[in-house]
Amino acid sequence: MKKRSGQGLVEFALILPILIGVVIGFIDLTPLAVNLFIAHGASGRAARAAAVWYPDGFSTCQLDATNAIGSLGLIHADYDLEIDPGCDNNALATNPTGESMYVTITVHYQPLFFSTFGWPPPSSPRIWDVEVTSIDQVR
Repeated sequence: MKKRSGQGLVEFALILPILIGVVIGFIDLTPLAVNLFIAHGASGRAARAAAVWYPDGFSTCQLDATNAIGSLGLIHADYDLEIDPGCDNNALATNPTGESMYVTITVHYQPLFFSTFGWPPPSSPRIWDVEVTSIDQVR
């Protein structure tokens, strides 16, 4: 009976590194997933704003799409916005009806733990880039 008294402690010591890795992975990937959900909703709003934009001589297609996004509030990340095609800074330009408006948001996420503890290796990028694209047709 006395020989088995440390069995639980040994098993826990064997499982502990795996458990720590799972917890750290969860902590790092949860903000990335939240950022993707935020970017997906924002790209949909921007695509819709670009698709229904009507030239009024004051506002531009890009301005309306950017205003539709607003402040994203991403967690530990930056973003780039790309609106394609034909959505420019001309307040009098029009887009043909039925043309597809593509809005791509690229999220530049810097992991909280993985970049700190030496993973990924220094030769790989420390910032993870993920793209979200939404499409709407001009009306």
